[in-house]
Amino acid sequence: RSQPKKDPENFERDTDTAKYLGLLQQLRDQGEEGEKAIQEFLRSGEDIRFGDGYSMSNGRLTTFPSLRIAALESLFNLKDPVAMETNTEVLRQTSDGMELWLASRNLEKI
Repeated sequence: RSQPKKDPENFERDTDTAKYLGLLQQLRDQGEEGEKAIQEFLRSGEDIRFGDGYSMSNGRLTTFPSLRIAALESLFNLKDPVAMETNTEVLRQTSDGMELWLASRNLEKI
């Protein structure tokens, strides 16, 4: 089994993953303004791979394969218009099965 590819900037998976997840939490804590930053990231189509797998507990992801997946998980249980719009956009634009599932689940919880 091959190791995940590192990005050209010497991505240190564990350290940088924690930083990105912390940033997502800070954005979420800022309310709709922070969610707009998450929305812009998801619109960009960019992604950063963290690893190959994911894990779940009680219907929530606890380990994320990428920043996009973590960003969608961060929108869980948010009921404001920005979160709704973001999840709806993801449903319209992505072909990734995990992204589709997360956006659908997020909208079902609203």
